[in-house]
Amino acid sequence: MYCKKCGKEIKNNIQYCTNCGEKIPEKVLEEMQEKALEEMPPKVQSTASDTAKGNNRIKIICLVAVILLLLSALMIGLVLILSDEDEEEKPDTEATVTEEIVESTEMTTTAAESEETTEVVEETAKSIFLLSKVECEQLMDDMLKSESVDATEKDAMADISNVIIESRIAEEYGVRMSDLTDDEKNSLNYLIGKNACSKEGIFEYELEFDEDMECDAYSLQSVARDAYGANDLPETDSMLLTRTEDGTIAFMFADGDEVLNGEGIHIREQEDCYLASLPVFRYGNDALSGILTGYADVLFAKNTGSRFGVTAIYARTRGREDIPVDYVETSSELPGQEGKTYDGNNLIDGDYSTAWVEGVDGVGVGQTITLHLDKPREVYGILLYNGYLASVDLYNKNGKVTQVTVDFGQGQEVKKEIDTYAPQTSGNSISEMNMNIGRIAPDQPVVTDTITITITEAVTGDKYEDTCISEVVVY
Repeated sequence: MYCKKCGKEIKNNIQYCTNCGEKIPEKVLEEMQEKALEEMPPKVQSTASDTAKGNNRIKIICLVAVILLLLSALMIGLVLILSDEDEEEKPDTEATVTEEIVESTEMTTTAAESEETTEVVEETAKSIFLLSKVECEQLMDDMLKSESVDATEKDAMADISNVIIESRIAEEYGVRMSDLTDDEKNSLNYLIGKNACSKEGIFEYELEFDEDMECDAYSLQSVARDAYGANDLPETDSMLLTRTEDGTIAFMFADGDEVLNGEGIHIREQEDCYLASLPVFRYGNDALSGILTGYADVLFAKNTGSRFGVTAIYARTRGREDIPVDYVETSSELPGQEGKTYDGNNLIDGDYSTAWVEGVDGVGVGQTITLHLDKPREVYGILLYNGYLASVDLYNKNGKVTQVTVDFGQGQEVKKEIDTYAPQTSGNSISEMNMNIGRIAPDQPVVTDTITITITEAVTGDKYEDTCISEVVVY
């Protein structure tokens, strides 16, 4: 082969002309190699061909290696980039996970605490309802030693207590509401219905009666459950309360000859219960005034599930316990006559046939009686036995109080009208049931050791204008 530019002969396997430097075209080189192979012996041709092929393989291997290196570098770069991103995001991820764990823990703790609190409340409520009779008595005795408090459920406790008092279910001995007989339940349910029908107190809007004096049985059962924990209505009827075929309760309302009523409620409180104490007065058709017979104590569980906020669980009665008066001071007194005295001691001797008689001209308006108690006591009120009660004759002949003002201390002052009805009796003696008894009480119990009574109005008797008071009781 010869160079096309300078014409010099070109040797095999060179890419440029050695004479002029012209690059030999690839096609010319290939032709030169083929020609040289044809001129070589067979063994040399094979070796040369293999060499050429080996060179090609080397080129391919190198190319693949380069590609693999580039891919490796690319992969390494991507890994590094992703690693950096993970490092940047990792703190937030850990914080989120931590926050989730903390939040989950707090939720678990809160749920556990809430469940524990609920269990405690339920256990407390359950425990107060499950107290035995002895435990109830002990609890009430302990609570009586504490001071009275006010409570939003005061009216509800007063009305429920009066249903229990009037039913007389606890007149002889203390009773748990969960142990009531069917007859006792019927008595309570009858009085609840009676108060509802009469539109009195907390039961006024709880029951609806038709013209036949019948009410829905379920409504009565619901009210009874909230008031004193009755789980169901008695299967047996009573004379005044019967079931009907259409599922109602029929009432036969009637007035009794004698009624017991609690007046002036005192409340003591503990964490899960209240103690309601009421002086109980007995009224009869022939009575001029209520007679203090004693006290009723009703233990109530605090119960948010009751429409009344409380549910009665135990009741008992106590005998009459008058508060001792150490001595009496009076602003005046009538001098004694014919062996009789008319001083202030007659007011606290427990004898209705003796009397204090004021000793000034006129009916004694402005005269005072000061009662000094044996020590500071919690006082419900006082009972003033008006007039000279030794006999009907002396009652009519002497003057009587018609209005007094009583200072119980601690800013508790009460003005009260006093009745002066003539005793309704066929003989000359007067029973307590026929006496005019003025009951004066503050709105709230008062702890005091001194009570002052001032006569603000009085009337003369048929013969004398001297105003007389036979007895004063502090309760």
